[in-house]
Amino acid sequence: MNELLAPTAGEVWLLHAPPREALLTLVARLAADGPLLVLDTGNQFDAYKVARLIRRRTRQLDEALERVRVARAFTCYQVVALFAGLSAAPMPHVILDLPATFADESVSLAESRRLLEQTLHHVARLRHAAPLIISAGPSRHGRRAELLQTIADAADHLLAWESPADAAPRKLF
Repeated sequence: MNELLAPTAGEVWLLHAPPREALLTLVARLAADGPLLVLDTGNQFDAYKVARLIRRRTRQLDEALERVRVARAFTCYQVVALFAGLSAAPMPHVILDLPATFADESVSLAESRRLLEQTLHHVARLRHAAPLIISAGPSRHGRRAELLQTIADAADHLLAWESPADAAPRKLF
């Protein structure tokens, strides 16, 4: 993951099922190094945890925190609007749990596909000015797994974490 800590413009990284701690540590590392845009599409950003992690890296906590811009979206429609409103900026963009809002079953699969394609069009536009790091949680029971594949197809690099196998239940007697 060291090469990911210094991503370059033009690259799109997909982090599949990263532990939350690893993701927030990456945000803290990037914030300690310079300006950063965090797009939270899965309600994953914990500002207090990030501040504690930044404090471990630098004594200039206030300056590092001021370099972090955070935007949140709670529906797939808000995600598209958020990306459409972004101008290309030469700072890393970290997109937290991109597929989460597109898995909303109150939105048809066809509509989710269409909106995700629009979002990925904006990702392609933004990548020229800055590196983009997209996280994606594991698909719950395969729900709309094709959406994750669509995101993976748009990425240049993929880092995947395996979840530990479920432990066998203990016998009490």
